[in-house]
Amino acid sequence: MTLPVKLVCTLCLVVCSAAVVEAQEKWLSFDGSTTSQSVQKVETAVNWETKGTENSSWFEQGLFGESSPDLTAQLADESSNSILLVQGAGGEAGGGGSGDLAAKSQNPISDLVSLPLQSNWDFGIGPGNDQRYIGNLQPVIPIKLNEDWNLINRVIIPFVNLPTGLDEQEHGIGNVVGQFFFSPRNAEKFIWGVGPTVQFPTASTPNLGAQEWAAGVDAVAVIQEGPILTGVLITQLWGSKGHSDPFLAQPFFNYNLPEGWFLNVSGEANADWTLPRDSRWSFPLGGGVGRVFPILGQPVNVLCRFAPYVISPDGGPDWQFRFQFNLLFPK
Repeated sequence: MTLPVKLVCTLCLVVCSAAVVEAQEKWLSFDGSTTSQSVQKVETAVNWETKGTENSSWFEQGLFGESSPDLTAQLADESSNSILLVQGAGGEAGGGGSGDLAAKSQNPISDLVSLPLQSNWDFGIGPGNDQRYIGNLQPVIPIKLNEDWNLINRVIIPFVNLPTGLDEQEHGIGNVVGQFFFSPRNAEKFIWGVGPTVQFPTASTPNLGAQEWAAGVDAVAVIQEGPILTGVLITQLWGSKGHSDPFLAQPFFNYNLPEGWFLNVSGEANADWTLPRDSRWSFPLGGGVGRVFPILGQPVNVLCRFAPYVISPDGGPDWQFRFQFNLLFPK
């Protein structure tokens, strides 16, 4: 494993293990005249000024457990003069917090503006066990069409570095792809979207992508049930010159844990129908861990994934490492 990859892996592990959800803190000072606020309930309210140890134990337990007091009890406690409200990243006090934001960031057609920066390293290519890098910049911008429909716009800009011979590399931009999904706004447990997709012939060289226009369709289906969010995204393109007819199916499964953590299993089944059957498919499939948390107040989603290639053409890669860093912009 090369030095840059080691550095990224180390950074990934440090960020995922050491990042602490930055809380937004709001102080409430009160006396007997403000006790009317006790109608409001906030699960994460704690008694900050206390002579005993019970409330400090609530704080040490992370504030989000069943033992967390509500605001009513704290406002009724005359032994204290103030409380601290802790608000999770991206959520209102007492709301879904980072868990809801994690689910939104995992849904490819949610109404969430985001900027994913995805880095993929493929290892074991060819007789020299070379490596390939594909970095995807994928801005996602949802547009509200009316009360019933959203248009989800996503652009995929690939940056590629691949081996082309003995100690030789090519690098540059691959073909840019625009994806557009029409999706119902009021869907809850079952969410779907469908629309057109377009490939622009922006590849720097023929090795980095077929230099032709292509158009096709894309569709996505998502099921969200409790902590589970799973689904599949399918894209089919047809090249204008017949040099390439790429197909991509991306299944994904996420299990969301407390404090913004989540487990991920995902893969990318790639095919090009213009290639011979024995070299048509490649399919990395693996698992990883991620977390949603703020950095200096900016919500981000960080994911690390290790994926062996279930299917790979002759001379193709053996396994893949992914580091993904998403900037999230909740409304």
